[in-house]
Formats: sequence, C-alpha cells, structure tokens
Amino acid sequence: MKARELTVLMVFVALFALAGDCVAEMGYLDDLGVLESNSSEANGVSADGSVVAGEAYASGNWTAFRWTKTTGMQNLGTSLPIDWSSEATGVSGDGGSIIINSYGAAYRWTQTGGAHPLGTLGGATYAMGISHNGAVVVGGSADTFAGYDRAFRWAGDNMQNLGILDTGPGSAAYAVSANGQVVVGLSGTSLGSGAFIYTSGAGMQSLGVLPGGNYSIARGVSSDGSVVVGQARNSGSNLRAFRYTEADGMVDLGTLGGSASNAKGVSADGKVVVGTAYNSYGTERAFRWTQETGMQTINDWLATCGVDTGALYFMSANAANSDGSIVVGRYSTGHAYRAYCCVISHVKNEDTSTFYDTIKAGYDAAQSGDSLLMHSASFTGDVLLNNLNPVKLKGGFDCAYENSVGHTTIIGAVTASGGAVTLDSLIIR
Repeated sequence: MKARELTVLMVFVALFALAGDCVAEMGYLDDLGVLESNSSEANGVSADGSVVAGEAYASGNWTAFRWTKTTGMQNLGTSLPIDWSSEATGVSGDGGSIIINSYGAAYRWTQTGGAHPLGTLGGATYAMGISHNGAVVVGGSADTFAGYDRAFRWAGDNMQNLGILDTGPGSAAYAVSANGQVVVGLSGTSLGSGAFIYTSGAGMQSLGVLPGGNYSIARGVSSDGSVVVGQARNSGSNLRAFRYTEADGMVDLGTLGGSASNAKGVSADGKVVVGTAYNSYGTERAFRWTQETGMQTINDWLATCGVDTGALYFMSANAANSDGSIVVGRYSTGHAYRAYCCVISHVKNEDTSTFYDTIKAGYDAAQSGDSLLMHSASFTGDVLLNNLNPVKLKGGFDCAYENSVGHTTIIGAVTASGGAVTLDSLIIR
C-alpha cells in the first residue's frame, strides 16, 4: 500500500512538469485517399472530427464516401438504388448519419439502415444540412405546383415546405442548427436573392445584405442557431464571406488579398469560419477565420501547430468540427484532407471556467475539490507540488476541453511536499 501511495504521489507531482512557460502544439494533416481515380473532396465532418463524408471519383463517376481513421474511405454509392453518380454533402454531429444526393433524389444513410430516401415536394430533391442526431435534414426540392425549388425541412419522414421570402420565386436550405430548429439558406425576393433564417415560431426571415449589395446566401449555422455564415455581394459588386449575428448584423470577413471570398462552414460555437477566398495573385485558396487571427490560409494555420505543408496548398475548406480544430476539404494532391491544429497554452479549471497560462498557475489557484482539464499532449519539465487543497487532474482532452480523446503524457523530475490529487488519463514517463 505504501509503495502504491508513493507511486500516485510521484504521478501527480510529475504532472506539474508543465509549470514552465511551455506551449505545446498538436497538429497533423491526413490525406483521406481515393476510391479508384486520383480525385476526392470532403464536404462534412462530425462534431468530434472522427467521421468525414464527401465524394470520390470511381468507375467513371463521382460517388459518395464515408471515412474514418479505422475504416479508411468507404464507397456509399453501392448502398443506393442506382450505384451511379452521388455525393455526400454532410455528416450529423454524432457521426451516425450522412446525407447523400444522387440523380435528383436525396437520402439519409446510416450504418444500420442504409440509404433511406427522403421523398420529394414533387420534383428533384437535394439534401444540404443535417442536425446533430441526424433526425432533421434540410435542403431543396422542386415544387411542381409553384414551378420552382423550395427549401424543405425533413423529420420523421415528413418533408415540410418552408416557403419563400415575400414574392421571390424559389428557395433552398443549406444548413440547420444542432437541435434541428433553426434553418438557414437562400430565397428569392422581390429585390433579388437573399439569405434567410427560419424557425417554426417566426417563419422565414431575411438576414439582409452587405451595405450597398443586393445578394446574399447563408451556408452554415452555429450549434445554437445564433451565428450564420455565407456569402454576400458588397457595394463594389464583389462577393464576400460574411458572419452574421443579431447583435452585429452581417459582417464582411474580408479576403486573402484578392477581391472575393465565400464562407462554407462554421464551428459549433460560431467562433471559427471556414471557406475559400482569392489571394493577391487571383488564386482561390481555402481559409480559416477567427476574430483573433482574421482570415488565414490553411497552410498558415497549420504552421502555428508545427505542421510543415511544404509546397502543398489547400483548394477548399468545406466544414469544421465542433471547436474548429479540424477542417476538411480538398488540397493540391487532388485528394480530400482532414487538417487538425490546436495550440496548447493554458489549462482550464472546470469548476470556475477559468483559464491559466500554465498548469502550475492553475494548480496553485485551485480550491478544494476543483478539477483542472489538460489537453491530450506531452510535456516536459520539473516543478514543486505543494498545494494542500484536494485537486482533480484530468488529462487527454480535445482542443475545446469538451471530449476526452486520449491522455496527457508528462516527462520530468519533480519534488513533492504534500497535497492530495485524483488522477484521470495521465501517463508519466
């Protein structure tokens, strides 16, 4: 028993090897490969980043795929009534459902149920967004009575026509909130075409346009429906990526030095926006945007995590996971990619939601019973452990401290002078 207690004490002392001004970095770039030919693109990713969906070229046509680290790229086209030309446009947040479009029909695919047809409003149908649990799907379908496409919300095998803004001819939905209650997209109006937000209580409402512009389209929405992203024309007739909130309205996110940009996706909390933008050479490149960094190329973002992309470049960024630490799209190999970057410069006190620059600072400030959360990474250093308050140390978290994805590895010599600590997901070397 004494030997066991001593080992535990050494473990939680060693944890504070992070006490120095160390900033750890986690990053990688996954090439998701292809099915047959040398082309693929990722369009959607699950909340934890483990499931990716898109399209890959095979047998002379594009076909929908599902990818995980374990299974690699799986052909979903074979699950359709006609195995011919299909695309996967999104993944549910829980990773269990994928939406697929093929030959004017839309499907929701699950591992247990296969491809389930969503039905139609009368004509060709396409699915573009899916809720966290996969129960709600949104998109567009030709309304044979009206003669134009109409945005729809599908749930429980019922396809609801969401209508249009004022007298506009048609509409289409492109994204839905995590709970399936907030839908965003594009609707024709008497003045042109504009982005909309829809709820059952308020119906379809216009999000407006950029100052001096006459066009907008909403392509992504945050988990709670409070942040909307897309593209709008500005007063100079240039198309620009935008981020919309009720407080700030529609905000132009700029470009990479060129004239145009397009926001395609947003993280669950609305803080990370991804898409494409033109640079000063007139070339379209993928971007990742935050309030702190502004618009960055995927290359520059990965470089902050020590990932050397060399001569590679990224042509699209179509979706991001829940905390924006994972981005998917297509890059210069012609293949789909999954890029991950998380700069670890602090720890989080779970009880007070306070962040600290070092684990030592968080540990010293911890009150009795507090829990400190640490990223899944490795650290090296020496430190003194002397907080007499009982503290819980939990390792192995993702970038947003939302999910346990592994363990925290500590390398270092320490000196202990007391303290009681409960450990979880820590490895000491």
